[in-house]
Amino acid sequence: MGVPKSEIGIYTSEIISNTPANGGRAGNALVSGGMNNFFDVVFEEDRIAGITRYRKGFLRNKSTLNDMMHVPKIYMSNPTFAGDYYQLALGTPENTQADVEASEPLWVGTGSLVDPLVGGETSLDVTMEADTFNWLPGEQVFIANRYMKGQTKAADVRVGDSVENTEADPANMDIGTWEKVAFSEEFLYPYGRYTGNSVITITPTQSKELAIIKDTQIAGEDIGTGDGISSSPTLTALADAATGLLGNNYRPVITTLSGAAEKTITVGDDGICTGDCSAGELNMADGTWVVNPVWTSAPDAGEDILISYARKPFVYAGNVATIELEYGVQNAYPVAADTHVSHCVMQTEIIPSWSDYSDTAVSGSYDVAGFPPELTCKGTVTDTFHFDFTNGTNFTCTGVKSGLIGSGTITADFEPINTAEGAAYLALRLGGWTGSFSAGDRVTIKTWQASMPFWLKEIVPPGSNFTENNTTEICWLYQ
Repeated sequence: MGVPKSEIGIYTSEIISNTPANGGRAGNALVSGGMNNFFDVVFEEDRIAGITRYRKGFLRNKSTLNDMMHVPKIYMSNPTFAGDYYQLALGTPENTQADVEASEPLWVGTGSLVDPLVGGETSLDVTMEADTFNWLPGEQVFIANRYMKGQTKAADVRVGDSVENTEADPANMDIGTWEKVAFSEEFLYPYGRYTGNSVITITPTQSKELAIIKDTQIAGEDIGTGDGISSSPTLTALADAATGLLGNNYRPVITTLSGAAEKTITVGDDGICTGDCSAGELNMADGTWVVNPVWTSAPDAGEDILISYARKPFVYAGNVATIELEYGVQNAYPVAADTHVSHCVMQTEIIPSWSDYSDTAVSGSYDVAGFPPELTCKGTVTDTFHFDFTNGTNFTCTGVKSGLIGSGTITADFEPINTAEGAAYLALRLGGWTGSFSAGDRVTIKTWQASMPFWLKEIVPPGSNFTENNTTEICWLYQ
């Protein structure tokens, strides 16, 4: 059973600031269609000087039936209309701006199609707002010609307003005037939303699809052989590195055996080798060795030296990215200007989970294998809960973030309610308690909210141009 739209929402982070502490756990819900939901207005002095800001968001699954959201995806609907731009990356449930700045993720985003498509193309040329956007192997892009630019709007229509075409004609979408109506989530033509220089609407002639970026990941390529003597055997250049190598989560990893023990070297984004080595540098632009790795002990005689890595499935010419696809485009997109290509950030599922069980009792425990903590999509939060025993049977439950959420006993089910959501934080069943406890014993369980965290990065280059109607939207899909 699918999760209804009414039980899905976008949330801000718990801390919203321009400091390293920005981010953390999920905070409050955003109002769909609202202006400045994530970022404040850019003032003239900031536009002239240039600024970079970060905000964290969460796509939350609040299913009352505890249904899973399968393969959720988030993307930006369109490039902005001014000189600024936004980038998007997957986050973790509790990471902060300090974490992101310390190890910048591979940022992705949205661009405009350069040339019309007839269908079947296995590469796309997309104009981006900078050449710093990535296209990641095996991940998905959303292609759609949803934005119509030939219409007239009434004088009182402002950015973000819901609109209706008063002379709707499916045979000629460019006629008619878009009039302001009460805010609505309806996008089926003749209804839509004004975005500043176009109206987003779903029309009978619209096409949309998800395409897969070419998977250029290589696992276990043989680049050399140990002799049991040399700690720096000669390695060959990587076979598939013509467009350069990806770093971050795709960093090259080299493995071999020495003394029958596995040895591992990781290549950093700068090409420098770390791990079971004292030296080594890989040219990340072409896959050749600048400095041959020096292992801490010689690879065994006859032992293969293997590397796993990912070639960039894209190249830039100025701000135009040419993106390789795994399969051909399914639909035709005859008007390139109305077609956007959006890289999605995604995860496998959105459902609550738990981890990190521990206890300090000598002879008591909770059987998480036989009676795992029961969680709810609505009520479960990201927190660490301590069950502190006041005597042999009774305990209090306190979250590091949530504070005291209730008291219980091992002689009954424990199911404290998250009053803000009207659903349980978690439930521990009577049958899970085993052994005996004493005052001062503690059981600890970590729970994780049913959400998908993501980061937005706002870049305003110095001297960026200004436009009154400047906007983009965060959109989501799931199966």
